Amino acid sequence: MLSRRKLIRRLSSVPILGGLAGGLPLSWEATPVAAPKRDLFKEFGIRTYINAAGTLIYMTGSLMHDEVLDEIQDKVGAKIAQMVHSEAAVVTSGAFSGMTLGLAGILTGMDQKKVELLPHLEGTGLKTEVICQKAHDIVYNHALTNTGCKIVVVETAADVEKAINKKTAPMHFLHIEADKGKIMHEEWVALGKKHNIPTSAKRYRKPCVKATLPLKWAAAAPATSA
Repeated sequence: MLSRRKLIRRLSSVPILGGLAGGLPLSWEATPVAAPKRDLFKEFGIRTYINAAGTLIYMTGSLMHDEVLDEIQDKVGAKIAQMVHSEAAVVTSGAFSGMTLGLAGILTGMDQKKVELLPHLEGTGLKTEVICQKAHDIVYNHALTNTGCKIVVVETAADVEKAINKKTAPMHFLHIEADKGKIMHEEWVALGKKHNIPTSAKRYRKPCVKATLPLKWAAAAPATSA
């Protein structure tokens, strides 16, 4: 017959008492099971692709890095402006946002109170119209109407002369549609300078206008993809 002391010694040599009853421990902590990773593209039936075309806005565009902020952005803008011989430059997430910010700058300048009025321009006294050639009036111009401005469509230089008024903010030129319009880059910028109206240009990679930028904005302000 086992003494009490021997029984306790033998039981203590068993690592898991529950092993005597089906191999389960008396107490145990369950290991959390990781939830399967969701594939939202499959869930929503979205076709995936590998972007080998470059920094196109409709194919993810150019993502803004954390480093491109505030003071660093100002310094980078100043350097780019120096390189391209312009009055100023700013790095944005793409040409679309560049168009919106550029027009906002034309409308407000450095006046913070005017900035806060955007995009509700009615009754503010701010300019509200953007002149654009009919062939250049495509979906990208939503970047301009985001500011609250409306597009005034023209076709000829004579149309431009008639359309210009005290409400005109800039005259916008879309480089990718340049061959479809009746007015080319140089004439467009010349018309803007003649009436002291800023001219803006949406272009892809290659420069489309080279001009001197006076402080009154009456010159070319290109927005560039990539």
